[in-house]
Amino acid sequence: MIKERGGSVAWQEIHSLENLRGIPLDINTEFHLSLIAIEWNRFYRRFGEKATRSQLVEFAGLIDKKYGRLFVP
Repeated sequence: MIKERGGSVAWQEIHSLENLRGIPLDINTEFHLSLIAIEWNRFYRRFGEKATRSQLVEFAGLIDKKYGRLFVP
């Protein structure tokens, strides 16, 4: 999922149906609020506000590949 930082991705794009992922409630705390948040926090520590749009999109794709099996439609 794409997060907005430094205005490189519009809020509407982040929250579009195409970019949202369903996360089962029983794993939300551990999975979404912890594992995925940790991944994005590492990304932002590395790139900060200088992250480009392509870096954001690429990283969101990596999250999808890594955890996509846990998402629900």
